[in-house]
Amino acid sequence: MNRLELYGSLGSLLVDFYLFDGIVFNPTDLFPGSLKFRLSKSLQSALLLPGAIRRMRRGGDYLLSYRNMWQDFVDSIAGKKPSDFNLQDSIHAIKTSSATLESVRTGHLMYVSEAPREFTGISHMVSAAPTNPAIPPLLSAIMVAPESVQNLQQTLRHLSRQSIAHQMEIVVVLPNRESFTENDSIFSCFYGIKAVEVGKITSIARGYAAGIRNATSRLVVLTEDHSFPEARWAEALVAAHQRPFAAVGPQLRNANPDFMVSWADFYIAYGEWADQRSPISTRHLPGHNSCYKRQILLEYGNQLERMLEAESVLHWDLKQKGHQLLLETNAITHHMNFSYWRMWIPVQFHAGRTFGANRAHDWSWSRRLLFSIASPLIPFIRLRRIYFHIRRGQSLILFLKMLPALVVGLFFNAFGQMTGTLFGEGASPDKAEMYEFNRMRYIR
Repeated sequence: MNRLELYGSLGSLLVDFYLFDGIVFNPTDLFPGSLKFRLSKSLQSALLLPGAIRRMRRGGDYLLSYRNMWQDFVDSIAGKKPSDFNLQDSIHAIKTSSATLESVRTGHLMYVSEAPREFTGISHMVSAAPTNPAIPPLLSAIMVAPESVQNLQQTLRHLSRQSIAHQMEIVVVLPNRESFTENDSIFSCFYGIKAVEVGKITSIARGYAAGIRNATSRLVVLTEDHSFPEARWAEALVAAHQRPFAAVGPQLRNANPDFMVSWADFYIAYGEWADQRSPISTRHLPGHNSCYKRQILLEYGNQLERMLEAESVLHWDLKQKGHQLLLETNAITHHMNFSYWRMWIPVQFHAGRTFGANRAHDWSWSRRLLFSIASPLIPFIRLRRIYFHIRRGQSLILFLKMLPALVVGLFFNAFGQMTGTLFGEGASPDKAEMYEFNRMRYIR
């Protein structure tokens, strides 16, 4: 190949061995026929001309490239110099070809690291079984099943529809393997399945921590049995992690929007990450739904489970350590929210107490007391923030309709935060998890 043209969003690049000035970049905002482009090209050619004349006396770049190639080959055979190419270069070339074929087949952007392990042509991809353990999966999805894997079926169906499902590992954390069947047809489209048996699960944070420690991929994403991602969710999370973010979160939408308690529950818990129009750097991300670089989480060691009890505390700690967090609006998941008053009110209290206790874990008593005195202001501060979150994508009428539920929910959440700050979490994590593990029973 002696002439190559590449086209991208920033412009085009021409590489031509037959020309002495055969490397030309044309930005998209500069028309090739314009006076500015012609003058720039003429100046570049004039500067390169002296060196080009010397090279042309020796046959030009085209001939020299072959002479140098064969000379390197002879020197490598004779042991005069090591080869510039090795087996890893060949493997990388195969990966590049495989990723190209997959991109053509799916019509999606593919990174070379995402290349499928085997292929038989553009029209067919092989089974997702991990035939080559040396090539890790692109993403490990952590699923916790405190009671039965059957509760995960709906989320699993959404994961099976992911555009990169064949490059995803499913890590299921469960009390025992009795109810787990690896041969279930729903698992057949994934890279692989891993069951982690941990005994009785009283804390979802414990389940997530066990799944993270047993995952294979460098990226881990937390999932819920009541949060249903769209088909490009995983692809968007992985693409965002190509940049140096410690954690990437999805944009959330209300999956049961017919009830005002559901809307209030949604905006109290996830309003900050709803209705965003473009990706933004943020100080914390949606709990139980975000994607992390696994090694960063493992650095917490025995503290990982505690940090996962209230993930905002984890995110704030990551930010304090210099890490960056991203809300990726192209990754979308639909979240089911509590819709019965009698369950939702205790959930707000226990969630607030758990959060308050974890946030104040290292606080002095004077700071705890000062926060508790100011805690009656929390509902008003949060209500103002939620108003702006709602107005970003919803109508004022919706805000007014859910206002009574918002006020009640924010009051009980703030009371829980004050209690947790002063007296610790008590039994709130267990009580909150009881509702969380059985959320689908408390949803209309």
